[in-house]
Formats: sequence, C-alpha cells, structure tokens
Amino acid sequence: MLWMLLQNPLVLPKDINELLPGQSHPGLGCLNHIMELIFMLCERLRLEAVAFNPSHYHVCFIAKGEGYFIDPKAQARFQLSRRLTAGMPLYEASRRLRDADLPSIADASCLQWQPSVMVIMLRERVREALITTEYQEEVNAEANRLENILFNPQNRNVSGEFYSPFSHLTLTSHANNSTPQTNNPKHQNDK
Repeated sequence: MLWMLLQNPLVLPKDINELLPGQSHPGLGCLNHIMELIFMLCERLRLEAVAFNPSHYHVCFIAKGEGYFIDPKAQARFQLSRRLTAGMPLYEASRRLRDADLPSIADASCLQWQPSVMVIMLRERVREALITTEYQEEVNAEANRLENILFNPQNRNVSGEFYSPFSHLTLTSHANNSTPQTNNPKHQNDK
C-alpha cells in the first residue's frame, strides 16, 4: 500500500478554508504527473487496473472520469454527490461531504464521505468484468433509494426548500460515457 501526501510544508495557505480535507499545507500541483508515471509503470508491467481507496471525495478526481467504485452503493453515492456539489469549488464540496453538510438538505448523512475502493481500468476486459448489467442495476437502485431519503419532504431544510437533480439519473455502459466527465473546472483541482 502506498500513501501519497503531495504538500509543500514550507508554504502556509493564503486561506485556510481553501485547503482540501486532509491538507495542512497547499498541494504541490504535481498529482497529475505522478499519476502519469503510475499509468506508464502499469503499461510497462502489463497491469490491467489501478485501484485506490480515496480518503476524501476530492481524491476521486485523479481518475478523470475513468474510475468506478467496486461497490455499486459507493458508486451511486459518488454520482449523487457530484450532482449535489456541481458548481462548488472542489475544496468546499469535499469538506461539505466530509461533514454531511449540504445546502438545502437537512440531513445529508447518507452521503457523508466513506472511503471505498475505486478502480481505474486500463484494459477493456476489466471494465467488462466490473461494469455488468447487474452492477448498473445495483447503482441505479441505490441512487433511487438515496434520492428517496434525501428528497423526502421530511428532510427539507429550515426554509422548506429542496431540489432533486437526480430524477433523471441512470447509469449506462461505459461505451455510452456513463461515468460523468470532469468538465467543471472547479472539480479539476488535484490534491
């Protein structure tokens, strides 16, 4: 097991609130380069996937939209979390999910961040073995269950408002671009 902490201990943060959960100093900005090296090593060794256990929500974004959680329930939580935090800076989204503090939802504890194994598949046969019809059905069932919890009228915030951006959520095969891509520049920060 490898633990990477890419921070500069000689630099103090300009704004402590902009640090990502788990950071005590600003990141080095080299995570993408490290991941490229890992992928080159995997290719050289003919490995088929990279698995990691994201300690915080923001760590998932090293997968660049190519990662899937092995556990379908974790995949559903991640997809719903992405939709709920769309438009937020990544540091804020990660902190809110860590603390289960999401705007307009009185109790977001079912989305509180829980580390789980995520896989970046480097070979199509690994993708086909993981992203099965059964897996997709389990992701959709869990997403529906979570939506029912989150957007139940009893789970409204004090203003009485809530919004469900998940009513159209479905997961299709990867060939149909089922994994949401990281198009939001606020969600493209690295640790």
